[in-house]
Amino acid sequence: MLKYKSLLVLWGMLLWTGFTLHAQIGIAVAKDDNGSSLKWQIAWNNGYKTEATAKQKLKDKGFKKVYTLTGGESRGHKLTSGYWVVVEAHRTNYKGIAITSFGLGASKNSYTEAEKRAVSNLSQYDWSWKKSDSFSVSKKGIF
Repeated sequence: MLKYKSLLVLWGMLLWTGFTLHAQIGIAVAKDDNGSSLKWQIAWNNGYKTEATAKQKLKDKGFKKVYTLTGGESRGHKLTSGYWVVVEAHRTNYKGIAITSFGLGASKNSYTEAEKRAVSNLSQYDWSWKKSDSFSVSKKGIF
């Protein structure tokens, strides 16, 4: 009986916390055959569908290769409101092909913190990008 109570408590905890397990602000990017990002789309406060919503918006525009850049709590992606920043970086890969990458960060405190988190998201998904390659703010806003 104790085993079942423990499972019931665990299930209840997962159900209770399940509403915050998903990104509340998410970014999707369309990529070309070389892995370079072509366009980005963000969505927010759509529960567990947030990232899928961003992804679908790009697919609706005709893009075939669309991926989400899940950033998690450390990059502010679980916030329901605050500041958001998308950063953009350009570099050349080992074949000499120009590569563009994006990252999304969010913060309840400031654009500056959101930008730092966006750079972290950028480096999370583009392992070859280095801070010495530089980046620029593509767009920022409030959600």
